Amino acid sequence: MKKILIFYGSYGGGHLSAAKSICNYLEKNYKNEIEVKMVDCIEYINKYINKVSTEAYKELAKKAPWVWKHVYKNSQDGALSHVSNTTNKLMAIKLNQLL
Repeated sequence: MKKILIFYGSYGGGHLSAAKSICNYLEKNYKNEIEVKMVDCIEYINKYINKVSTEAYKELAKKAPWVWKHVYKNSQDGALSHVSNTTNKLMAIKLNQLL
C-alpha cells in the first residue's frame, strides 16, 4: 500500500480546504491502494510558531492587506527571500524526519 502525505497550512482556510478536497478525491478513487495522511506543516514543526504566524496572517489580511501583499510579493527576492529561504530550510529538517 502506498502512503501519501498532504501538507497544508491553516492560514485562512484555503490551504486546508484544498488539502481536504485532494484527500477526499484520493480516498474515494484509490481507497484500497493508498493511505492518506494530512499534515499542517507549521503546526507539526512548532505549535507556538503556528499560532503566532496564523494570527499574524489573519490580522494582516483583515486590517492591512496591502502589507500582506507586499510581504508575499517580496518574499521571492531580496532580504525577505533570504529570511524565507533560511526559515524554509530549518523547517524542512523536521518535515524530512516525517518523510
